[in-house]
Amino acid sequence: MINSFKKLLIACCFISALGTSYSAFSQPIQFRIYNIKHNREISETSRIYINEKLIATFTLDEKHPRILLPIVIDSEQKNYRYDFCGEIKIRNDNDKIETHEINSTGWLHNPKGRIYYALAEDNFTYFYLGDLLDPSAANHTNQRSALCSIPAS
Repeated sequence: MINSFKKLLIACCFISALGTSYSAFSQPIQFRIYNIKHNREISETSRIYINEKLIATFTLDEKHPRILLPIVIDSEQKNYRYDFCGEIKIRNDNDKIETHEINSTGWLHNPKGRIYYALAEDNFTYFYLGDLLDPSAANHTNQRSALCSIPAS
């Protein structure tokens, strides 16, 4: 009986050691998101979610015209869903201030070591993340993100 217990204890320790060494191979991945204030932009307050988890909040304005966000994610996957949320104030062609909602979602593909840029199109009405060196590293949908909804109080 004691001999069987020793064998079971040794087996459990061996399995536990395997689990520890396996988790050591599961390294966090790192990438960056770069955002630059456009000359028509007055301010921007944004949030970035990865796999529905808030990972960054930032503000651009005259004092802070650019930001390079280091992103570290615990688990290594091939594809990550992102949600890009917030608000941007711009000066339009008539010199009037407009406020636009930032609300988009998409996918980052194999992001390890990449730099994704926060991009805008259609006169600051459509926002997304993209890798300027490799367009296949991200794709964006035409859908709005439910994570960007601001709760009414």
